[in-house]
Amino acid sequence: MRLFIALPLCGDARQALLDVQQDMRNQGVRANFSRAENLHLTLAFLGELEGEAVRAAQEAVLSLKGAAFSLTLDRPGSFGGLYWAGLRKSKPLDALAAQVRRALDQRGLDYDRKPFRAHITLARQVRAAEPFRVELPPVETAAERVVLMQSSRVDGRLTYTPLAERRLNG
Repeated sequence: MRLFIALPLCGDARQALLDVQQDMRNQGVRANFSRAENLHLTLAFLGELEGEAVRAAQEAVLSLKGAAFSLTLDRPGSFGGLYWAGLRKSKPLDALAAQVRRALDQRGLDYDRKPFRAHITLARQVRAAEPFRVELPPVETAAERVVLMQSSRVDGRLTYTPLAERRLNG
């Protein structure tokens, strides 16, 4: 199973990101756009896990503690053909990402150890005949739950299935 740990997005933040994607389309951008239900902020990418390792990843998520907090989407960015929405610097988010990594380390689980860079993928394989402009107004959203997700292809579509969830206390 291909797994990652994420903060799902909802409400105004999700709609703002969908509006950005539509604006890109209106400017003639062709891309593999993230579907609305797949918009999330990855806290840790675990990759392919099976059996006991999946159960350990579930335990890691269920062990997390902390209060809900606010995040603010504030800027678009890109690297290569990938376009993303960035977030304002957040001490609670950085602390949560560090807690996730500690929980994984305590269970002997491997994960992508690149430095944590908070972003939400809007589109992959972006192509445009003409230069385009991406704007993202500052939008606040709540970080209320952390989810272990399985990523798989279902009928050719990237689908995320929750395997464990920890609500953050507000």
